Amino acid sequence: LYTPIRRISDVAYQSVDALEPIPVDRLRELFREPPIGFRDWGFTPRGIFFSMWLAYRRGWDVVFAEWDAGDYSRVRPAAPFPVGLLYYVIECQSIVGKGKKDLLGFSQMD
Repeated sequence: LYTPIRRISDVAYQSVDALEPIPVDRLRELFREPPIGFRDWGFTPRGIFFSMWLAYRRGWDVVFAEWDAGDYSRVRPAAPFPVGLLYYVIECQSIVGKGKKDLLGFSQMD
């Protein structure tokens, strides 16, 4: 379980600058309400889902440290699993795929 979570975190951390930003109007269509603590998608950092993922991943460090110390009272991190990250990445891929199709006439996202 933890190895894939760590690997996704590493890839996200190293590659987040390569993602195409999603326009605010599209974020509103995809998710309707902004994340808790933000009043509008226009005021929400574009890396919010990656921040949520990294918080989730770091939460596992705490859980495993507690388990190593013999405390099994927690079974998962306090941070929730950031489901929105999947939709965000798919949308980013679609934006890049459309650009590729416009340039080359084809895309793997078709």
